[in-house]
Amino acid sequence: MDNIYFQPTNLGVYNYGRPRFRRRQFGDVPTRAQLNFDVAFGLVIPVLCFVFDPVVFRGNILGDGGAFQSFRLFAYAASVIEITTLACWLIVVRRFPAWSRPAGGVLAAGAFFSFALGVMILPLSIIGLLFVGIGALGFIPFVTAIVYLRNARRALRLNRTTGPVRGGALVSFAFGLFIALGLPAATQRGAKRAVRSAGAEILAGGELSPRRLRVARALTRVTGETFEYMAEEYSRQTDAERRARLAKAYAELKGEDIDNSRP
Repeated sequence: MDNIYFQPTNLGVYNYGRPRFRRRQFGDVPTRAQLNFDVAFGLVIPVLCFVFDPVVFRGNILGDGGAFQSFRLFAYAASVIEITTLACWLIVVRRFPAWSRPAGGVLAAGAFFSFALGVMILPLSIIGLLFVGIGALGFIPFVTAIVYLRNARRALRLNRTTGPVRGGALVSFAFGLFIALGLPAATQRGAKRAVRSAGAEILAGGELSPRRLRVARALTRVTGETFEYMAEEYSRQTDAERRARLAKAYAELKGEDIDNSRP
């Protein structure tokens, strides 16, 4: 049921009515329609966008991977944290005010991340909207940002007076940035370093163990590592045996023929 309230008039008489649109959207008490909207644009549709991603992180419209494939692991990890936090907030955390501010901090960071992602892919969205039609998907991060912002505000306000956990909203936002963006960034950096270390070892003439090769292959898929340096070395190499070893390693890591690469 939508929120209702009494609004004073110039005559001193109170009219029975509803809050204005903006106040309803960011009020402390959610409506059934808002809950359905938040589930759709905060949980379900973002997942579908990643699954059917045509161009951004793993699509092949632009050729070899997505336009921002090098940030794939970071985006996936941040999204998993945000979607999980939103789901927990909507289902569980709302009943436990002590956890509302940490959840609010993570959701606020999610609003920032979603908005930044929307801005980053905006040129692609506009082009896709004009020529392909699927560019409309690129505007969903802006809607998702509103969902996270709305729920972040409610979470940060929930235990302002009743919750046992004390602390400012700024501290909660800093906590959210660390959890929602800092951990994915550290994960992305560590994964890239591991893949590049494996590539450098191959380039130096070494050979990876089967276990390390499996790990490097899995990390390659989520980091979008291109191994351009390996392809360049292959193109310059005149020794047939070394070329064969590089081609084999490249195929094992990327699952592609090195002759089809563009160094």
